[in-house]
Amino acid sequence: MRPFGGRDPGANPGGAIFIRVTFKNIFSGLVLMATKKLTKKEAEDIIRDLYKEGLTSEKIGLALKNKYNIKKFREEYGIRISEIIGKKDADLRNIKQRLEKLQKHFGKNPKDQPTKRRLTKTASQLRGIEKYLSR
Repeated sequence: MRPFGGRDPGANPGGAIFIRVTFKNIFSGLVLMATKKLTKKEAEDIIRDLYKEGLTSEKIGLALKNKYNIKKFREEYGIRISEIIGKKDADLRNIKQRLEKLQKHFGKNPKDQPTKRRLTKTASQLRGIEKYLSR
């Protein structure tokens, strides 16, 4: 039998198709069958609860996809996650984190010229986003 399914004529003269069944496949199937479509109010309440737990809008989107089978929240409900939680600084936060990592690396490796270039470009990008958000 082949490990990932398919036809193995040597092991089975009938040429049956084997399907690899794992716990993950069974579990995800049960979750998909058990979920129902949430109302807009319920979905907004879930998003607010996840935000209170400290999740970012990106992580909230992943949690909705994995736990509640909501693939694209904006398409299904017509509103963005960032509009519900009232935060639009996800890009700013991500760039600040990247800048901190680059500064830490450049502090240890001062002769790393590509990192120096990336550091100046990231700092410039951060200033541009801060200027945009301040309007």
